Amino acid sequence: MTPIIKEIMMQEEIIHNQKSESIAVLERSIDHDFSKGVKKVTCNKGKILVMDGDETIRDTVKLVLRRSKYEVETAKDGNEAIELYKRAVETHKPFDAVIMELIVPVGMGGVEAIKRLLEIDSEVKAIVSSGNVDDPILKNYEEYGFIAFLLKPFKIDSLRKTLHEVTMGNINSGVVSWYYKDN
Repeated sequence: MTPIIKEIMMQEEIIHNQKSESIAVLERSIDHDFSKGVKKVTCNKGKILVMDGDETIRDTVKLVLRRSKYEVETAKDGNEAIELYKRAVETHKPFDAVIMELIVPVGMGGVEAIKRLLEIDSEVKAIVSSGNVDDPILKNYEEYGFIAFLLKPFKIDSLRKTLHEVTMGNINSGVVSWYYKDN
């Protein structure tokens, strides 16, 4: 286990322990009767595909998302992501969202991969991820078929918020008026 993963696990455990009591009180106090107009507190659910050329990033994002109750698969490049996506569609267990690195060191990057994914599934919910804020693709990400983007290095909260919005259908493909940028 890499040091960064150990550190994230420790941070997540501290946060979890601090919030456990508050969450338990909240869960006990919420009336789940929707007829009274009270919203139900839900966990994140969904199947996420993470494509990134950096193994540490893939493993870290996978760990964070699994702790957030997502089912996660990872790919090192676009070719692998496409194969995983095809298999998921063929087995009727599709991905709810895909996070794709714009440029990977070896293999197909996000721009070419999103074209192929859109051919497979015109409703794919893809989030582009990059550390290059000046890349023209990030400035016009929706024109390439992405519905949101995460600027690296992103915070765990930004990752979770973005995925929650995307998987819950609060973002319509091609129409995004916000993004999460961490300073």
